[in-house]
Amino acid sequence: MRTLAAARIARPQPQGSADEHRLPGEPFILSDCAHGSFSVRTLVSANILDRYGRRGSCARRDLLINSRHLPDRDAGPMTNAARPARHKGYHAAEVFRVAERRRILIVGAGAIGGLYAAYLAKIADVAVLDTNRAHVDAIRKDGLKLRGRTASATKLAAFASAAEMGKRRFDAAIILVKSQATGAAFESIRPGLEGRPLLVTLQNGMGNEELLMGLTDLEVAHGVSFEAARYDGPGCVHHLVHGEDSWLGPARGKVESIAWLGELMTRSGLPTKVVADPRGAIWGKFIFNSVMN
Repeated sequence: MRTLAAARIARPQPQGSADEHRLPGEPFILSDCAHGSFSVRTLVSANILDRYGRRGSCARRDLLINSRHLPDRDAGPMTNAARPARHKGYHAAEVFRVAERRRILIVGAGAIGGLYAAYLAKIADVAVLDTNRAHVDAIRKDGLKLRGRTASATKLAAFASAAEMGKRRFDAAIILVKSQATGAAFESIRPGLEGRPLLVTLQNGMGNEELLMGLTDLEVAHGVSFEAARYDGPGCVHHLVHGEDSWLGPARGKVESIAWLGELMTRSGLPTKVVADPRGAIWGKFIFNSVMN
């Protein structure tokens, strides 16, 4: 996590704080803000930036700023060379969210599970649970290796059993085991889930979301992925094809409550559409797989 420090910044502003202008549930984003002889990056509501300009005007309030951008109090004014670089524009790649990193559990780290774990781990805290001990040991030793369309080796938490994982708090648990193992997989992790994580199924086949809803009162999302991947042995997954956008929607809950996950997947490099009802896409893939197989 980025080291943060508290500071007060006074600038001529419209009335009200960034909090007051922030939409319900809207995360803060990182923006540049000038202060005296140095530049800092401040946590500002995305909404207030849209309303008052992307240069990052901030209401007179306590702000969290990146402490490594603060000059030494006794060092005098910063030189141009020492001043932190400012963004020349605020494109998607240059303005990014700094809310607390999401915590994601991937249950089943085979081909697609391993693919999602490798991508999501770039911007979230990801743990994988897989009963393949050799696979888990390899991930622990050398990281989860991704080959093919993208090459990477990602260090992440890996467990071979729910007992080994213990009790943990996640924002979402994504189930990516074979459909016939869905119930057993959830029952195995249930004792270790603290809080109320979003349960997600992106599995092939039908009825996985109904099965999960019958086992718990947690919010459940279902969807379909068109990525193609192959398990290449312990610790390694091969990304074969970047398919069409994935689809995700609520089976129990509201679109608004799962939108963050679709955005997270998209930002990780796996474009995902969040819709009220993804069953058309799920059925489409089911029929395609049935014909092809």
